[in-house]
Amino acid sequence: MKQFPVERKSIWQRLISRECIRAGTVRLMKQLRQDNHRLYVYTTSYRSPAYISRMFLSYGIRLDKIINKSIHDKILGKTAGSMFIFYK
Repeated sequence: MKQFPVERKSIWQRLISRECIRAGTVRLMKQLRQDNHRLYVYTTSYRSPAYISRMFLSYGIRLDKIINKSIHDKILGKTAGSMFIFYK
């Protein structure tokens, strides 16, 4: 598994999630929010939107929309928009 620098986690964040957020993400997202951008997370994982929202909220980041693999498949179909369909 590829390693990368991550944000430091508080005890509260460790209780919420075992996952880490990449270093610089919090600063970037807070700056984007301050500049009046909407924040979306688009993930190919099946993590629930509630879980993803809680994880980011624990860092003080409110997300406007979360699209996970389940939502993607429901709206667009299982292969729509996937870069992997071109490599089969």
